[in-house]
Amino acid sequence: MSLLRRLLSTCIFENNAHVVFAEAPKIQLDELFSPNMPLNGLSHYLSADLSTPNKQPAPSAGKPMRRIEHDTPTKQQPVSRIASPLPSEVDSSLNSPQTFSTIGTPTSEFGPTPGPDSHNWSAAIGRAATGKSGRVIEKLMGENDRLQRERKLAIVKLEEEVKRGESARSALEGLQVSNETLSSIHESDKIQMTKKDRKIELLRADLQSEKLRREKAEKETRESRREREEVVEELRRSAAEDREEARRSTAQYEILASSWKTLEDRYERQTQKLKTDLNDLRTEINGDKRKMTELEIVIEQLTHELAKVAQVKDKLLTGFQAYKKEQESGLQEIQEKAERNNSANEELHEQMSGVLGQMKHVVNVKKDSRENV
Repeated sequence: MSLLRRLLSTCIFENNAHVVFAEAPKIQLDELFSPNMPLNGLSHYLSADLSTPNKQPAPSAGKPMRRIEHDTPTKQQPVSRIASPLPSEVDSSLNSPQTFSTIGTPTSEFGPTPGPDSHNWSAAIGRAATGKSGRVIEKLMGENDRLQRERKLAIVKLEEEVKRGESARSALEGLQVSNETLSSIHESDKIQMTKKDRKIELLRADLQSEKLRREKAEKETRESRREREEVVEELRRSAAEDREEARRSTAQYEILASSWKTLEDRYERQTQKLKTDLNDLRTEINGDKRKMTELEIVIEQLTHELAKVAQVKDKLLTGFQAYKKEQESGLQEIQEKAERNNSANEELHEQMSGVLGQMKHVVNVKKDSRENV
């Protein structure tokens, strides 16, 4: 058994002349320490296995929690409230067996209803919290909190270093890309300069050839100017001949124009007559169309009138049928009422006949009695 549990199991509390041995609570060490956490020389005092099946998540640094296991089921409690379970066995380090008294559970929302000895149990726990075992636990908890804070701080620093490394790597990659880009631009500039030098040589050769072509063109221009003067003289002669031909053509055109004018006048008169006849036909057609439109309107009006007459006829026929049914139903009611009245009259007549017979009998009886008197 570990030294921590041995210290807690040997705590003795006296109350009302009873000696009470409080068994140490079973603390899950995996809740206090992580497997990879350095314990600074405390690991040889702890013999419990950190990889137990009931492994619980580590408590937060602000409010550390621990799991207390004992015979009476309770909920998890803060470290500041150390609860002892009911004693179930005696530590093997004790020399003689002891008779344990029943210790009640703590009076709080984390445990069941306290027993009759809850006052003794609370006093024992208060003394245990201020004893050597309580100080050891508090020291271990403080060490655990400090190590947790250091671990979180180291993790934060590591993450910052990783981020700075990533940013530096990104900057280096950007510089490499920029260097490659500038190298490619330099190579392309060299290629462009080579192309431009080659183009300059080509332009110089073109300039020389252009100079030769210009001299050749000037020579050809002089030859063409001389040929043009000869052509102009020839064209002048041709123009004189063309003007004479145009004068003759003009005279022929005037003759043909007068003849065409005569034909045009005759065709115009015939066309005008045809237009007049066509207008007359259009007028007749328009008149016929108007008449057809008027007839269609009249037909449509007659159709509407016939539809109205048919509707009125249907309404009258419907009203007549309804009136006929109403009269027939009224007549039937009158007949039924008359039959009921006849039946009532017959019954009344029978009753009156009976009453009349009775009255006659009474009168006869009175008459007989008077005669007898």
